[in-house]
Amino acid sequence: NHLDMKIYLAGSIAKGSEEVKTFNDWRDRYMPVLSQYFDVEFLIPRTGEVDERDHLLVLGKDSIRIKVCDLVVVCCEEKIGAGTAMEYDKQ
Repeated sequence: NHLDMKIYLAGSIAKGSEEVKTFNDWRDRYMPVLSQYFDVEFLIPRTGEVDERDHLLVLGKDSIRIKVCDLVVVCCEEKIGAGTAMEYDKQ
């Protein structure tokens, strides 16, 4: 029996073309495991969806996703950036 859920995966994202090449995205490990227990729609912060120079727009986009989700998973295995802390604090 799987529950329908929206899960927001907060945490670091690759920034810039060089970091993308070496970034070890923790979501790649978490999503298959969570999918075993939930019929899930993953809500993931991504760069490039909005003008990243507009910090309020970025924060607003992430805040809306957090508000509509059923569960927030925050990866703190590595240091978290200011963006992750703001996502968590706003809610």
